[in-house]
Amino acid sequence: YAKYLKKVHKKDTPIYVFPNYNDVKDFNFKPAKKNKNKIVIGWQGSTTHTADLKLVIPALKEVMNKYPQVELEFLGGIPKDDVKEIFSAMDDKLFKRIAITGGHPAWDKYPELLSTMKWDIGIAPLVNNEFNRGKSHIKWMEYAMYKIPCVASKVYPYSSNIKPKTGFLATNTKDWVYKLSQLIESPTMRKEIGTNAYEYIRDNLQWEQHK
Repeated sequence: YAKYLKKVHKKDTPIYVFPNYNDVKDFNFKPAKKNKNKIVIGWQGSTTHTADLKLVIPALKEVMNKYPQVELEFLGGIPKDDVKEIFSAMDDKLFKRIAITGGHPAWDKYPELLSTMKWDIGIAPLVNNEFNRGKSHIKWMEYAMYKIPCVASKVYPYSSNIKPKTGFLATNTKDWVYKLSQLIESPTMRKEIGTNAYEYIRDNLQWEQHK
């Protein structure tokens, strides 16, 4: 586009990329209290994530078999026609511990909706392809607003934004199981990672700091 402007309009115009940042003021709702007797792993996203969810299902299945107190909750856009494909590895017993909840048609209601989710851990699986490398680290930022620790695929942009002690990056099924297991077994670690992520994003990734 810069070359087009220079050729057609005789302007040498610089192009600036403004990545997704965060605004803590949008997430000013009191988060729901966690469940005492179970651990909820949550995911939120749009209808473009069928392949990404399939990537992490083997690890989630292993974790659910390993920890009977673990439940899953998926919020947002899972196409009804894709549910069978995504969760085909789950038997009926495990599927009873999975909730699929609709989101909102517009973002303005989303921060409040997210505050009502009793999630102990948030996940952000991504297949490593060109489409996904064009995304942002927004799931991690939004989970962190309610101090929900995140495990994400070791794929850009998560790999370049999640710092030590602000979240976990996973590369394969074994890695996903290990990182999730660490958080499931340690309430202290969940609290520390969630708080560290919140403070890091609040102090470094606010849009007002970069505009």
